[in-house]
Amino acid sequence: MGKAGAEWADGTPMAASLSRPLPAPCEASSQEGGARGFLYPAGLRVTGPGRLERAYRRRIARLEESLGEREEDCRRAAHELELAGLIERGTARHADRLESELERVRSQASRLLVTLGAMQRENEQLRSKLERAQARLAAPSREGARPSTPSRRWRLPFPRSRKR
Repeated sequence: MGKAGAEWADGTPMAASLSRPLPAPCEASSQEGGARGFLYPAGLRVTGPGRLERAYRRRIARLEESLGEREEDCRRAAHELELAGLIERGTARHADRLESELERVRSQASRLLVTLGAMQRENEQLRSKLERAQARLAAPSREGARPSTPSRRWRLPFPRSRKR
């Protein structure tokens, strides 16, 4: 039974009966032997909410409860979405920092490779000089020649003054 088909026990639609006022009460007469109170005309007894109205009120209560739960779920989902955004932004910033650090390390590694290559070349040159020097020392020296004396071809970097 939907909202449109809801009826009272007497067959009147609920929407129509809610807009009309209740009948005016009559004073109970002592002749009728009724209890003190009010009687409604045509034998109408008002005893409280009927079966349909109680069901309607229970349904409203359930809907309000589920609305409260859904609002709480919405607040929780909004909070989780905000946290996810913060985590995503922080992760992106951390990834950017890691990428810049990686780029710095790569450029440093390439500079170190160039430096290492230059040192290796210098090491090879020093090794060949050392081998030549060891070969000269190992060669038999001429007799009478003094190895510490510079050769006659050696000249001073400036001209000597000549006396004539």
